[in-house]
Amino acid sequence: VNFRFIYIMRNPISRIESHIRHKAYAMGLSSAEMESVKFDQANVEFSKYAYQIDEYVKIFGRDKIHLLTLENLISNPLDELKKICLFLGVNPEHEFEEYNSVFNSKKSFKLPPVIYKLRHSFLESLIDTVPVRIRHFIRSLVIKGTTTEKQEAEFKLSEEDKKIFAKALESDLIRLQ
Repeated sequence: VNFRFIYIMRNPISRIESHIRHKAYAMGLSSAEMESVKFDQANVEFSKYAYQIDEYVKIFGRDKIHLLTLENLISNPLDELKKICLFLGVNPEHEFEEYNSVFNSKKSFKLPPVIYKLRHSFLESLIDTVPVRIRHFIRSLVIKGTTTEKQEAEFKLSEEDKKIFAKALESDLIRLQ
């Protein structure tokens, strides 16, 4: 079987901030309580891209893995789609109809915690069988039906925290390059 993998990476510090926000929201933590989960080792481990990619390279070879960053995909979607097409052996001149749709945005924080927890539970595989448009319609109904205020958790790493995480990721990022 001729497998090919597309591995999309996000700026690791931004990914860590997002991971902390999601974890804190799922746990029902306030902004002040987010500090308690900030330096969990998992926050670093999930951002070790080279380490994660190594396992695929061992089994399938480096030529079967296309690496790209979310930032490049957002800023130059058509260029990145052409590169992906070339990697997959598909006509790179294909006219893509919808390539600017955004999923998994901060809007997911508007869901009540119980719905958020269900979404990230054993029901996830069942939920994923529902067509995307229907899921978005249901989400809009749930959001409109909630009387709670915006529940988005605000969290930003300090410059010092960013340096700590960058140091923890340094060897992995060097290998990734």
